[in-house]
Amino acid sequence: MRSRKDHLIDAQLLTLHRAIADKLQLDKSLLDTADHLISQRAKSGRLSRGNHIAWMSLIEQLRTTQNVADILLKDNEEMRRLLRVSPLGNLLTESEREQAFAHAAGAQRADDIF
Repeated sequence: MRSRKDHLIDAQLLTLHRAIADKLQLDKSLLDTADHLISQRAKSGRLSRGNHIAWMSLIEQLRTTQNVADILLKDNEEMRRLLRVSPLGNLLTESEREQAFAHAAGAQRADDIF
């Protein structure tokens, strides 16, 4: 069973990766940057061989899909595990990260009201 802390971390990662999915959907050329980020992490030892292979496979799927979010935001244990070692955070600027969290906070408040 996952702890409350795990749920919070997963929610934060999902928020960031929703923004990343939106950005990739608009500009799939950023997948080349993602390839580079993944390779850098693997070469520096910050991404295990298994996670490197999983992320490279995921990037190839993202290149051919119509909807990036369908793949990147899958709600399953494997995707939650991969998001925890995601090399894609650098695709967002600090401003884009802040916007993503502000948008998520606003949506949460609206859910609380209704």
